Amino acid sequence: MATIMTKTSRLSVSEKCERGRTIITMSTDNPDVPGNAPFVAAFAEAQDGLAAAELALALLRSSLEEGLIRRDGMEKLWDQRIGQLAGFTQAATGGNRVAITGTGFGVRERNAKPQPLPAPSFLTATTNGSPGKTKLTWEPLDGAASYLVEMCPDVFGEAAWTQVDTPTKSSCELNGAEPGKPCWFRVAGVNPTGQSPWSAPACRQVM
Repeated sequence: MATIMTKTSRLSVSEKCERGRTIITMSTDNPDVPGNAPFVAAFAEAQDGLAAAELALALLRSSLEEGLIRRDGMEKLWDQRIGQLAGFTQAATGGNRVAITGTGFGVRERNAKPQPLPAPSFLTATTNGSPGKTKLTWEPLDGAASYLVEMCPDVFGEAAWTQVDTPTKSSCELNGAEPGKPCWFRVAGVNPTGQSPWSAPACRQVM
């Protein structure tokens, strides 16, 4: 006697929806399975709910991607404009410390000894709808020369952390996460005193 296998545990949601449509079509009014109508109907209800949720999530991902693009563009403009304002302020004040601090800007301490960095905070991992791709952002550390970024498939297991990037800014875009499985990331800052503690890990959305 043959034993049925669903073979769906490793499927993505979109693949499950496709498989579900095939099963519903082939099982409906199937003479080899008399009396299955209530079960097909119940499964069809779950199929419709999952497909609707997947579509809603796709729309949210698209909206999130557009929001991230707009935010990143405005961040670049902000960085440019604050640099212009800082340059004008430097020239207009003649480098006077009191005048500069009176505008809200800080001043660079001469020969200041580097201090150990704290762990980065507010690490987030977002996706743009492309399998395997992840964008990481975190709160920048004052005095950090660069950052170390590591990835791990199972933060609660024995899987090892692997270094995947060394950005100089408080964000990076990565590829390599396995579709359909969780993936964790952590970040540490680096300056002349050494490496900071690791941030709290962040998990990307399973796609």
